[in-house]
Amino acid sequence: MSCTNPTGHGAVPIQTPERHRRSLLEAFSPGRAAVADPLAKPAPLADPQREASEADTYDRLIAAIEAGSMVALDPEAQWLVEVLLEANDHESGYGRVVAEHAALVGLLDWLDGRRS
Repeated sequence: MSCTNPTGHGAVPIQTPERHRRSLLEAFSPGRAAVADPLAKPAPLADPQREASEADTYDRLIAAIEAGSMVALDPEAQWLVEVLLEANDHESGYGRVVAEHAALVGLLDWLDGRRS
């Protein structure tokens, strides 16, 4: 597993509660498993080097979460987390949920006479 720091910056503590770390590990595990097993994919790898790089990035993130510290300024890790966040938001309907929540809070405020 690659845990080198290409930026030359040291590791910094990850400032997240333990429950978030567990959730992050659960979120990273399926993606890591998918890039680890190319036979599980329906088609041949389009870019094996990119797949290997993505697997290394998952490894760094998982190791960092388990250790409680992470190398600062890891652009590949940042990219992967952004991709996972966007996919999670899309799959969960996050935007719709937030809009509905705001609408319901507004209606409740109105019904309570607070008129927001």
